[in-house]
Amino acid sequence: MRRTGDRGELGPVPINPHTRAPLPMNEIDVPTPGLPSMQDILDTLPAHVAVVDAGGTIVCVNQAWIDFGAAGGLRDARFCLGTNYLTLCDQVSGDCADDARQLASALRSVLSGRTPTASLEYPCHSPAEQNWFRVDITPIRSGQGVFAMLAHTRITVDRRTHEELARYQKLFDAIPHPVWVYDPVTLDFLAVNDMAVQRYGHSRERLLQMKVTEIRPPETVPAFLAQLRRLQGVTNAAGIWEHMDAQGRRFRVDITSHQLHWGDLKARLVLAEDVTEKLAAESALIESEARFQQLARTLEEVFWLYDVERAEFLYVSPGYERVWGRSAARLLQRPQEWLDAVHPDDRGRMAAAFAGQSRGLFDLEFRIVRADGAIRHIKGKADPVRSPDGTVQRVAGAARDITAQHEKNARLRLLETAVNRLNDIVLITEAEPFDEPGPKIVFVNDAFQRRTGFTREEAIGRSPRILQGPATQRDALDRIRVALEAWQPVREELINYTKDGQPFWLELDIVPLADEKGWFTHWVAVERDISERKEMEAHLQQSRKLESLGQLTGGVAHDFNNLLTVMMGNTEILLDRIPPGGLEHRLLKMIGQATERGAELTRRLLAFARRQPLQPRTVDVQELVHGMRDLLVRTLGASIDVRILCEPSTGQSKIDPGQLENAVLNLAINARDAMPEGGSLIIETHNIELDAAYVARYVDLQPGRYVCIAVSDTGVGIDPQVLERVFEPFFTTKDKSKGTGLGLAMVYGFVKQSHGHAEIYSEVGLGTTVKLYLPRQNQAADILPIESAPSSVLRGTGQTVLVVEDNELVLDFAVAQLESLGYRVVQAHDGLIALDILASDRPLDLLFTDIVMPGGLSGFELGQRAAELRPGLPVLYTSGYPEGAISAHSAVPPGVRLLTKPYRLEQLAEQVTAALAGAGA
Repeated sequence: MRRTGDRGELGPVPINPHTRAPLPMNEIDVPTPGLPSMQDILDTLPAHVAVVDAGGTIVCVNQAWIDFGAAGGLRDARFCLGTNYLTLCDQVSGDCADDARQLASALRSVLSGRTPTASLEYPCHSPAEQNWFRVDITPIRSGQGVFAMLAHTRITVDRRTHEELARYQKLFDAIPHPVWVYDPVTLDFLAVNDMAVQRYGHSRERLLQMKVTEIRPPETVPAFLAQLRRLQGVTNAAGIWEHMDAQGRRFRVDITSHQLHWGDLKARLVLAEDVTEKLAAESALIESEARFQQLARTLEEVFWLYDVERAEFLYVSPGYERVWGRSAARLLQRPQEWLDAVHPDDRGRMAAAFAGQSRGLFDLEFRIVRADGAIRHIKGKADPVRSPDGTVQRVAGAARDITAQHEKNARLRLLETAVNRLNDIVLITEAEPFDEPGPKIVFVNDAFQRRTGFTREEAIGRSPRILQGPATQRDALDRIRVALEAWQPVREELINYTKDGQPFWLELDIVPLADEKGWFTHWVAVERDISERKEMEAHLQQSRKLESLGQLTGGVAHDFNNLLTVMMGNTEILLDRIPPGGLEHRLLKMIGQATERGAELTRRLLAFARRQPLQPRTVDVQELVHGMRDLLVRTLGASIDVRILCEPSTGQSKIDPGQLENAVLNLAINARDAMPEGGSLIIETHNIELDAAYVARYVDLQPGRYVCIAVSDTGVGIDPQVLERVFEPFFTTKDKSKGTGLGLAMVYGFVKQSHGHAEIYSEVGLGTTVKLYLPRQNQAADILPIESAPSSVLRGTGQTVLVVEDNELVLDFAVAQLESLGYRVVQAHDGLIALDILASDRPLDLLFTDIVMPGGLSGFELGQRAAELRPGLPVLYTSGYPEGAISAHSAVPPGVRLLTKPYRLEQLAEQVTAALAGAGA
């Protein structure tokens, strides 16, 4: 607001000297002789007074008005006479405009007689100070007309006092606890705040009519009065008392009182804090503390409270002395005792964990060394206790002795490790249901995963029926169910299936498990893979079958030879006696030719029966095969490409060379017949050693050193169901005009009679390989047994090998051999599964793959894809076909490593080590 004298201010307003002259004062009121005049009376008033006429024009001002104007900078404040007060008010602008309008409205109301008097307050601030005025408007009626007196009184001090009191009252009411002032003599309430009204349930007016004894239970009043007498002359006092509210509900308050002056009285100011819940909580805390101490003395667990800032323990439960075997009092005095008791090997971890406990990081197992030297395993955990601002002040922790559990877990881990190391499958299921979907699997060992292809996660929660398939024997399943429903152990042989659908044989032993109450809860199945045994049995059965056929055909051939001898001799005698040219002579010659063919047939039968006369001698097998090249080329024709691949080191064999040539020629002719559109014939020779594991599948084969002759073609191949019968006499897939079925039978019999072995491999559409194993000549003996694998056999160091093989038995054999050499093994039954594994992030150090596999992806193609997916991954190939036969079917990548089946453990170890070494070179 502008200064006094400015047109925009309020307050006593000066008059413009250019207006009309004011009325003389005696025209308003004629003075009585001997009495003071109206002007004299106005001049004695301390208020700034102006008198206006009915139109609002100032006609008279007092001395206080003039002094106020002079203080505002006017040269002659009297000149304000004649100025229209109403006009000035109407012209005020700015912050004071509303106050000026109210003042003008009040003046008009009094002048018009609508209001007898008027009074209002308004601000009149200058830059230097803030001022408040009150204007009182009083009408003056005389013979000259209606006038109004405006008395302006400065009320700045009163206003400030009023505001000050209002602020104090607000502060008084803002206190969050009941506060009151009372007279200690009359006991009357003198003042109360809002919280006193709210807590005690009386209105403010009611409380100010009450005495302070009325808010106390009657039985406590005498004690209060006695306390009041003791407080005479005491400035401050405090204590806990019982009060009650307007409804009679009692509560406890913590009273703080101060002596003060209230006007002329010596009063007391009282602050009352309701502590009912606080005292109840403290009581409960004391009771809880007692219970906690009793519980802490009973529990084996150890509890502690740690002050982070002071780095000391505030509390340690009695269990510490029982578990640690050390003094709790000493730990409170010397916190380092905690770390000193930790086992030296765990002390570093404990120090780090204890340092991090303020961040909630203390959660670990550790060992302690008791005072008596015993080692205990401890499980400890601590949580931070934070202040309202989030600062960690303390840490509360707990620890328990888990030595017994640790030892139990160690035994369980040992048991699980042992179970997982077993080659036998171990499977545990729930006890029921027997109907669909069957009991759920709850545990499988590593052997289960290796053999079935199902991971532990895939198997657990499902039924063992996931292993069943089309060939699973229903009668065996029925016998198993009958035993299980009677809660009896059972043993059966069953065909199961791998995850990718490959069948295999298992011998099952299933027994029930009972809990401590005798209730059956689970079934445990120990399952042995007997696929190899079944195959051996099939081989033995086939060998015995061929042996029986040999004995039968040998006997028949022997008797038939006797008949042929008679027929042939008599025919020759008759031919000598009957002149040639006649019909009789021609008939005798036909009989003689038929007899010769019968003799040849019996020779073949005798060869199969291993009864043909042999003339063995030491033969250089490599030289013999090379010497047959011209014969083979002429016999097979131009459409057949003949390749002979012999290792220079191929050994010698003691054998009938003529019969060996016949055997090779017979195999070559069979190969030619399998390649009507032409193809390649590959004959390879090399040295090989057959170990006990390989020869165990056959009846009359001994482990030792052999020379192998492999005859391979690129023909149509042989169906697997036919392959197992090809060595049987008179069995043939050719037209009757092209074969008798005795060619392979004769080869088989010759090799067996020579103490060797014959094996055939074939893939439909790819070709066939026949391998002849002949005893290798040695200076010490014809056949020397192979010593046990030397202790210096090359072993792995945990490298991971991906084995890809479509034949289940060969796959199992390779996995077992590699694991025995110290390698980790990942299995795949075909190239597509192997590709998925190669595309994953599983660590692999070597790809060991068969070359000829079903599914449209060969081993060479898989190797090429592996080079793209995992550059630098070494690849070792294997096949039942010799390398030459393989190269006839497809281009062999340069520098490939090939391990020909069958192979010995030492050969496998050598090739795997070489492949890994080549990758690291």
